[in-house]
Amino acid sequence: MNFKNCILFLYLIVHLYTANAGICDNPSELARLYTKILDQGKGYQGVTKATVKQCIIQKNVINEFNISTRDENKILSSVWDTTMSQEEFITTITSRLTFCQLANIYNEFDTNCPVNKKAVQEYLLKRKDYYELNVDDIKVITKPLKDDGMSWDEFYILMVFKK
Repeated sequence: MNFKNCILFLYLIVHLYTANAGICDNPSELARLYTKILDQGKGYQGVTKATVKQCIIQKNVINEFNISTRDENKILSSVWDTTMSQEEFITTITSRLTFCQLANIYNEFDTNCPVNKKAVQEYLLKRKDYYELNVDDIKVITKPLKDDGMSWDEFYILMVFKK
């Protein structure tokens, strides 16, 4: 009987841990956060990294949106210094890799080695543990990339927006 209770307890813990996905995995909550940032920053020119940081460090916002330290780090490392639309805000945060991670990946290639699908796949396969990816994740993430050389803008747009 104790073994059965132990299994049920473990199941409950796993369920509670996975059922409470952070705000970064919830586009509707991110849309609400975007609106909150806009409302609080009436004097600003939209949602930027600075306005996001000002908003999400407030205790009432942290409590309202249940923002964990991990969520805060993911949000701040994903948003841009320039003004973002709601779609861009949500897409960049829900993306598998952050802006900073993508910049690091792109910068790993020197000017003599073009950034293309095959090179990125090989790089991510070598560093899959570092980026917390598996082989299937890498295939999905790199699917929209071009087979020939890409500029930073092309690489970023294809990796995040898939278009």
